[in-house]
This record gives sequence, structure tokens and C-alpha cells, in this order.
Amino acid sequence: MMVFFMKISVNTGALSVLIYIFIWLMLTSSFSYGIESDINCLKSLKASLEDPFNYLSSWDFNNATEGFICKFTGIDCWHPEESKVLNIRLSDMELKGEFPRGLKNCSALTGLDLSSNKFYGTIPSDFSAIVPFNKLSGQIPLELVLLSRLKSFSAANNLLSGSVPNFKFSIQAENYANNAGLCGGPLTACQGASRKPHSGILVGAAVGGVTIAAFGVAIAMFFYMRRVSRKKKEDDPDGNKWAKSLKGAKAIKFLKVACSCVIPAAKERPTMFEVYQLLRAIGERYHFSMDDDILMASDTSNADYLEELIVAREGIESH
Repeated sequence: MMVFFMKISVNTGALSVLIYIFIWLMLTSSFSYGIESDINCLKSLKASLEDPFNYLSSWDFNNATEGFICKFTGIDCWHPEESKVLNIRLSDMELKGEFPRGLKNCSALTGLDLSSNKFYGTIPSDFSAIVPFNKLSGQIPLELVLLSRLKSFSAANNLLSGSVPNFKFSIQAENYANNAGLCGGPLTACQGASRKPHSGILVGAAVGGVTIAAFGVAIAMFFYMRRVSRKKKEDDPDGNKWAKSLKGAKAIKFLKVACSCVIPAAKERPTMFEVYQLLRAIGERYHFSMDDDILMASDTSNADYLEELIVAREGIESH
């Protein structure tokens, strides 16, 4: 039993040592990766910029000692002996180039000052920047609000436009000064965004109003026409009221107009407009129009009336 217990104790101790070694390797690899990414961040930054006055001459990457990048001009580290970048301060160095995308590799960066240089182009949306007094254009990336560590932001004196990000921290209007195209946040409201909802409401209300009005008019016209048609049938069940009104002098006037249209001499014939005016005058006088139904008489009572029309026409021709 004693021997068995001692074997277990030895095996347990070996297992503990292995666990400690594994944890140490994991921490070391993670730490090394973090340091390597920050070194690559600064390497890409220097490679992407023009440095006419050689302000970045101290950025020598041949040194392999721990924390060597903390001695670079404009670089602050979390700890002097740890190559973990805290802040980058490169203001007023006449640096030239597009906004350096390699900065995203500085994963622990909390402050960036590239002001008063000659950067140009748009600001990438995957990291923050404090970049006044440059010539950056386009919209400030709205994704900057996702950077939880960002506590301040300034992009004054550039060529930026569009809506500013809705940061969680307080930001002053002067941080966006001299960018004529910026709006929102501490600046004036974006007019385009504020007008669209109102114009959409107005258009929708107008269309809805016209539709309802047209529907109402259609219903009203339907019932009105039914009423007029019903009254017309009651007043004139045979549909020949217009014909009965053409008696005597009335028929003669109507036939005169008809006969004038077939005069042999073309110059003496009335124009269609004149015929229309004459017929309209007769219709208004005797209360009938072209909308009235024209029914041919079929009963004996109307036969006498047809004879009157024929006699009236013969009388006109004899004259």
C-alpha cells in the first residue's frame, strides 16, 4: 500500500508540473503575439508615410530588445519595458500619405494624434483617428462608435462631409470645425435626413386624400346618375320626349339646319361648327340635347307626327 501511494504522489506532481508548463506557454505565446502585432503596426505606419524632415529616424526595427519601440519618437507604451503601444503622437511633422490602415494592428491603442500633417483620402471604417488639419475627405466612418475605449475625437479642418457618428461620450462642435459638409451631433441637423420623413408623410397624405376623394365622387356620381335615369324614365317612359317637342315651328327650324348642310354650292353650306352652334341653340331652347336617346316611333300615335315632319320639310323646299 505504501509503494502504491508513493507512485500516485509522484504521478500527481508530474501532472501539476505539466499543467504549469502548458499555462506558461499559452501566456507567453499570447504575449509574444501582442508584442509582434504592435511592432508590425509601427512598421507599416512608417512604410506608408513620406517623412521629408526625417522625424521618424529613431524608428529602428533592427533592435530586438524588449520594449525598444517605446523609445520611438511619438510613441507611448503601456509599460516602458513592454512593446505594447498606448498612444501615437505624430502631430505637426509634415508627414504625407493616405491614412495608414496598418494602425489597426495596434490593438491596445487608446490615443492617436496625426493632426497638422498632410494626410489625404478617406478615413477607413475599421479604426479611429484624431486627424485635424489635414485634407481627409468623405464621411467619417459611423463604425467608430463601436470602439469602446475611444474617449475623444477631433477631425477639424479637413474636407469631410455627411453625418457625424453618434459617439457615447460628449463631443464639442469645435472638434468638427471647418468641415462645411458635416452635420448632425453637436452641429446643425442634417437637412436631407430631416426632410425625407416629412416629405414622405406629405406625399402619402396627398395620395390618400386624392384616392378617398375620387372614391367619394365616384359613389356620389353613381347614385346621382341612377336617380337622374330613374326620373327620366318616369317623365318619359317611351323615350321620345325630344321627338314630341319637335312640332310646328320647332320642326321647321330643325329641318332648316339639316337642309342647309346639303346645299349644292359648297361655299353656301355652313361649317360643322356653325351647325353645332345652331343645333345647340335649338336644343337649349326646346330642352333636349345630344345625350337624349333617339328612338324611332313604331306606334300609330307617332305616325301622324312623322307626317308632320315630312310636310314641314316639303314646305321648306317649296319656298
